[in-house]
Amino acid sequence: MQGVFRYVNPPTMSVEEAGEIEYQLMMRRQAEQEQKQQKKSTKRSDDEEEEEKELKKNRDWDDWKDDNPRGWGNRMNQG
Repeated sequence: MQGVFRYVNPPTMSVEEAGEIEYQLMMRRQAEQEQKQQKKSTKRSDDEEEEEKELKKNRDWDDWKDDNPRGWGNRMNQG
């Protein structure tokens, strides 16, 4: 019977130690997620300003395209 389990690696930690490690990893992930949420909330105000600028730029471009339809430029005196 001694040679039956010679290829099996013995456990390196107990179930309690493995549970403690998993718990610490979970707590670290939760802390990181909370930090990301805080960063997102502060980032939103900056993003809103950029969105307003982008929206104004797109509206100005749309107005310009309405005033200057395609093909109404210099026609080289062809009518």
